[in-house]
Amino acid sequence: MSQSENEQKRNFWTSFGLSFRTRLVIGLGVLLILALVWMANSVDMPAFGFVLIPFMAMTYLLPTLIAVSRKHTSLGPIFALNLFLGWSLLGWVAALVWALTRPKPDEPVIVETPQASTADELAKLAELRDKGILTADEFEARKKSLLS
Repeated sequence: MSQSENEQKRNFWTSFGLSFRTRLVIGLGVLLILALVWMANSVDMPAFGFVLIPFMAMTYLLPTLIAVSRKHTSLGPIFALNLFLGWSLLGWVAALVWALTRPKPDEPVIVETPQASTADELAKLAELRDKGILTADEFEARKKSLLS
C-alpha cells in the first residue's frame, strides 16, 4: 500500500470522513446536550439555567460561530484561540476580530513570457525547414506572415 493510500486511510479513520466544520458543529452540539442533561439532573440548578448556560456557551463561542458561518479559511486557529484564550476578554476579542476579517483572496500569478523577436522566429522556422518538418512553401508562407 502506498504512502498516500495510508494517509487517506488514516485521515478517514481520524476524521470519520467529515470535514473540520462538520466535526466542530457536531462536537459543540454534543457538549450542549451534555450540559442540558447535567442541568436537568442537578437538584439545585434553577430553571433559568436551561436558558442561561446555552446562551453563555453561544456567547463564548461567538467568534467560532461567526468563522463557521463565513467559511473562514483560518477556522481551526480561530477555534483554538477562542477555546483556550476566550476566557480572557483579550483572547475573545482577538478571536472575534480575526473571525470578522476578510481572508485575502488567492491572487493569480502573472507570468510574463518574453516576446520572441522576428529574427528568432525566422531562425526557428529555418531550423524546422532544414529538419524537413516544414516544406519550402510552408516556410515561405509563415515567413511572409511574420514579416507583414
